[in-house]
Formats: sequence, structure tokens, C-alpha cells
Amino acid sequence: MHSILHVTPSRERHGSLSVTVDSSQVLLVRRAIVRSGCKPVGIVKAVPLAGGTRVRMLIALAPELAGPVGEAIQQALCPDPAG
Repeated sequence: MHSILHVTPSRERHGSLSVTVDSSQVLLVRRAIVRSGCKPVGIVKAVPLAGGTRVRMLIALAPELAGPVGEAIQQALCPDPAG
């Protein structure tokens, strides 16, 4: 998994999280967002990247939610083998 976690503040103090995953992992990311319990969070767009099966997802959220949501996504995509 390759992901870029980036928070961009704006006037409304909204941030964004950009995650690049394989198209087969899009549902896992959506589930992780819901299971994180953080609100308001929404997938703004999911854009297929040229020449492969990768998808870039742009997730809108409050800046303080970037950590918990990012961790939930990472745990969903790369579960800890020990636990």
C-alpha cells in the first residue's frame, strides 16, 4: 500500500486525506472510515490512476480527525500479524 496522508486547512478548517490503494482495497478503506466512528468524514472522490489498478481516494474531514482516520485505514490495509 502506498498512501499519502496530507491535511490541508481551509477557511472552514476542513482537511483532506489522500490515499492511493489498489482498486480491490477501496471497500476496505470505506469500511475503515465508517468503523473509525469519526464524523463528519466523507470520500470526496475516487479516481482511477492511468495504467493500472490503483485508485486515488480524496477523503474530506476535520484536521483533528486525520490521525484517527489514517490509523484506521492503515490497520484495515496492513493488519498487525501479531494481533
